[in-house]
Formats: sequence, C-alpha cells, structure tokens
Amino acid sequence: MKIRQGFVSNSSSSSYIIGIGKLIDETKFTEYCKSNHIDYEILTVKEIIEKSGWDRCYREKDKSFYNEAFDGNKVSIKIDPTKFEDKYIKVNYGEDIQEDPDGDTNYDIDCDDFEPIGQTIFGIGHNTGVQSFQYSYGAGRNG
Repeated sequence: MKIRQGFVSNSSSSSYIIGIGKLIDETKFTEYCKSNHIDYEILTVKEIIEKSGWDRCYREKDKSFYNEAFDGNKVSIKIDPTKFEDKYIKVNYGEDIQEDPDGDTNYDIDCDDFEPIGQTIFGIGHNTGVQSFQYSYGAGRNG
C-alpha cells in the first residue's frame, strides 16, 4: 500500500531522504505519517520478495530489504523470507534544490535542510510503530 501525501520532484537537482523499517504497530505508524504528511509504502515480506523491475527491493543473497536513491545511496535491513505476513515500511521524500543566482548548485546538505518534514522522518522509531528504522539522505543531480 502506497500513501502519497506530498509532492516528490522530478527535478534534475533534488535532495532526498530514504528510509525503511519493520512495522510493529500499523495504526500508530499511519497516524504519525498522516499528521506529519509523510509519504510511505507498507509491504509484506511476500510483496517485498515478489517485486520486480525498477521497483525491486529484495536482495536474495543476504536476505535484505532495501531502499535506493537515484544516486546509488542505499539503506537495507535483514528480513526473514519465511515470514510472509511480517510488514515493513518504505519512506521516500524529495524536494527541489534551488540554484544560486550565479547558476551554481550547492549539494552540501545536512538534516536541518529538511525542516520540518525531514525531522519527522528522522524521528520514525519504536514510539511511532516501527523498529529497526534505517535512513539516509543526500542530494545531487538525478537527470
């Protein structure tokens, strides 16, 4: 199930946050995301394993679920491929990077650049219905 509440850019210069985690309380997590306008996807282990093509997110050799950004940045966690009903979350957030008036683009970012939504994504954890939440962020040219 994908839930999109905001705009994700197709700009050629973007900053992003990617994240994944094991879902332990779906109600708590979905309420947190709705109140903070976070886009997310909930997948069972079976759905993770069966995805194919560009949206594939399972690596069989180390039995891991992963989320990858346009620049190759990746986060991953181990899953038990026999527990088909276990649920995991996938979070993606992106925004345009504004070029300076002289035409230069600064790709140096930190967590503060994602206020306020970034801080809510970085805050996903056990008290929001997710355990083992892994995230990464970055910026660059995606086109």
